[in-house]
Amino acid sequence: MAHPRCGLLVATALAASALLVGGCFGPKTNQMNVPPPPLVKPKGEFRDKLYALVPVSTGNPAPLVDLRLVGSDNGLGHALYDEGQAYIRQQTLDMLSKAQEEAARQGYSLLVLDAARSDKAQRALAALVADDRLAKAPKRGEGCPETHGAAVDVALMDVRNGDRELPMGSDYMEAGPASLNTSNDADKDALISRTKLQSFMLQVGFEKGGTWWHYTDPSWKDYPEVAEGDYPHKLSVTAEEALKRAEASGTESRPAENPGG
Repeated sequence: MAHPRCGLLVATALAASALLVGGCFGPKTNQMNVPPPPLVKPKGEFRDKLYALVPVSTGNPAPLVDLRLVGSDNGLGHALYDEGQAYIRQQTLDMLSKAQEEAARQGYSLLVLDAARSDKAQRALAALVADDRLAKAPKRGEGCPETHGAAVDVALMDVRNGDRELPMGSDYMEAGPASLNTSNDADKDALISRTKLQSFMLQVGFEKGGTWWHYTDPSWKDYPEVAEGDYPHKLSVTAEEALKRAEASGTESRPAENPGG
């Protein structure tokens, strides 16, 4: 006959085992229903360092650069800058480098025509162009992708055949429907070139603008605005005068149907 104390020990062990099994395999509280903590956007000095404005030439790999708005070798026939360099947000440059890597793998290279602009430079360009489908003045207090350092104007080079710039159907900043993405005026070769350029840019996250050359980082509103002293540039006398005329006539803030760059 078993001792009563032994029976008590066995019963206690069985009860503990039942609790252990129930804890391992029984109903559980669904911890996935607990909401995650809210994301906090970086602020102040930390944000500025995180979203640094850097030279396009520091990309890895870096695209080619030919600033067509320094001087008059562009569709405008006028210079926006007497001197300048291409700068862009680091996060946007990382995207651009990925596009450049894919382009190089296929025997091409991106050619950066312009990038970040200060508020004044963007308004001066809009005044020079006088066509909001190509470039528009930034909204007061909000800016635009260019004035947040998150836009880039690009063409495409065929590096397999002597660094030949591919035709796009119009010159950079050329006024007229041929410069627009919606245009049917471009010939077959230009449409093929535009499609190839779009494939490199869109697959890494850029959004295309209204013109064949203009692409934007969709996160541009997260970045601080570009100040006058944030990148090396000097507006031309022609651009300064165009801006003064636009401000005097109140024509620098027209709405745009197909904003370009």
